[in-house]
Amino acid sequence: MNLPKAVLLTLAFGLSSMAFAEDGADRVFTRVVDAQHTVAAKKSAQQVASTATQKEENAKACC
Repeated sequence: MNLPKAVLLTLAFGLSSMAFAEDGADRVFTRVVDAQHTVAAKKSAQQVASTATQKEENAKACC
């Protein structure tokens, strides 16, 4: 009787651990994607700012 209980408990704990591991990977992946979007937005904002600065400098030099 103890052997089937041990096997059942081992399977139950194994399946629950796999479920938690999969959920954890989803959370990490979501954080990575969010971080990439944040960095891309900052980089885009910096490029827009530098382009605007260049246009202003060119306009001053021109006139």
